[in-house]
Amino acid sequence: MEFDPFEKAVIDNPFPICRLMRQEKPVYFNEQRGFYALSRYQDVVETNRDWQTYSSAYGRPRQYRQPLL
Repeated sequence: MEFDPFEKAVIDNPFPICRLMRQEKPVYFNEQRGFYALSRYQDVVETNRDWQTYSSAYGRPRQYRQPLL
């Protein structure tokens, strides 16, 4: 299962992909964009309570440059 969260179809109607994630991939890793996503409420609650274990503070640096404005 792979999807682009910035794809117009997903933005316009995220519910089918969210349902599929909850059923098949409650902890989902997006290879293309390099992020994890949780799709079940209880998992989100638990990771928020244990923020030190599930911190993204030491994640990978961005692989693109910010616009210089």
